[in-house]
Amino acid sequence: MKFVIDTNVLLVSISSKSKHHWMYQALLDEVFVLSITNDILAEYEEIVCI
Repeated sequence: MKFVIDTNVLLVSISSKSKHHWMYQALLDEVFVLSITNDILAEYEEIVCI
């Protein structure tokens, strides 16, 4: 399956204490493919690398 993950959802899912962490873990485990554009990648970088 292919997914596009909203930046805010990605940010919330990173913490292992989050109830949404399963999504981040599934991404790391390659359960699904993350579909992104250069614009989305730049937004991820801007938010996560602050």
